[in-house]
Amino acid sequence: MLDLSANMLWRVDRSMVSSLAKVSSLRALYLDFNYIGGNVPVKELVSALNLEVVSLRACELNGSFLDLGHSSSLKALSLAFNDLNDTLSLEGLCRLKNLKELDLSYNSFTGNLPPCLGNLSSLKLVDLSYNDFHIKFPSSIFDRLMSLKYLSLSNNQLEGTLFMRSFWNHSNFEVLMLSTLASSHFQVEVVDLPFQLQVLELANCILDVDANFLHYQHKLLVLDLSNTRSKGHVPTVWLLENNPNLIKLDLHKNFFTRPLQLPFLTREKLSMLDVSDNPLGGELPANITTKFPNILYLNLSKNYFKGPLPLLFTSNLETLDLSYNNLTDDIQNSFPGIQLDPFFILDLSNNNFYGSITKIFNLTRATVLLLNDNNISGEIPLSICNTSLTILDISNNKLNGVLPDCIGSARYQTAFDRALLKLSGNYLE
Repeated sequence: MLDLSANMLWRVDRSMVSSLAKVSSLRALYLDFNYIGGNVPVKELVSALNLEVVSLRACELNGSFLDLGHSSSLKALSLAFNDLNDTLSLEGLCRLKNLKELDLSYNSFTGNLPPCLGNLSSLKLVDLSYNDFHIKFPSSIFDRLMSLKYLSLSNNQLEGTLFMRSFWNHSNFEVLMLSTLASSHFQVEVVDLPFQLQVLELANCILDVDANFLHYQHKLLVLDLSNTRSKGHVPTVWLLENNPNLIKLDLHKNFFTRPLQLPFLTREKLSMLDVSDNPLGGELPANITTKFPNILYLNLSKNYFKGPLPLLFTSNLETLDLSYNNLTDDIQNSFPGIQLDPFFILDLSNNNFYGSITKIFNLTRATVLLLNDNNISGEIPLSICNTSLTILDISNNKLNGVLPDCIGSARYQTAFDRALLKLSGNYLE
């Protein structure tokens, strides 16, 4: 293996290929994160060196150079994070009969995929995400790739209906990522899956069913069903009980109902939970951060949660969004001083919080604090001058009194000189 990544290489020409050809044992070449640009003699690289792995990620490549001949040695090719756009040249890949991994993500390809890609029966990994391919389902290309373990088509133009039963014989599947544009009408007809997935991302696809098709999944690490028109009882209990290693669970912008319920056992791996923009109601569970002690991102906004605010603060939590609910509590009691310290982003806007905000500003790391559209009263404390806030919105409350000198005063150089500060809709002097 030869790894020349992240250097100052600005070209790969035939003389360099000739020099590398003298290294008879070379099987893998990594040139990622260089400034090569233009066309690269990849065909010569592969044939002269008998390479099995070629990686040219983020090399500012453009144009077309995917004629790789009939190489029988190449098993893995990554051209991600470039500016390749010649879709016709993709047919040159169809001659790589032993190719196992193909990564063309984050390029500028458009149009249709060549059907001959379906003949590459050895492919285990295909990543075409973040292009502008037009991929219409049902598609025989992916149905025929029986060895697939990893398929990512996210952020392309996906159309038609994918029938998940077409993957019934893909027994090795572990990663399936089909997230599409919010304006898409791409549908996925789900079934109980006979294989165990680790990653399933279907954001913005139309499912229009409940999540019960995942009842027999036990190895999920990432699950994204956001904006899929999913419905039924919010499946947080059995999903987290069945998948103890789940790291990310995104169910936002759906039609899940009932109060939010938590699994019986602690789930230490979960770092991201988003159930925002659903018609969930009732009171917030008091033990969220006990069940998820390592959670970093928690978004419960745009629901119908009511009642007091439980203590949701852990040493790890970085983003908490509870905005647009019906929470009612004395904000002073809800945030006992130093426990707020870990937050970077805290959004409690558009609720019914009341009381003063003296303790709220015992913050050292928080950068965004949104408390607007509540019933908070009293004066703005001087401790606000010692924070690192870059965005503070306490508009549309019942605050009164005189502004601290650090706000809008030329005599003080504070973080608020660069901050977005919104105080309108109060009774300040």
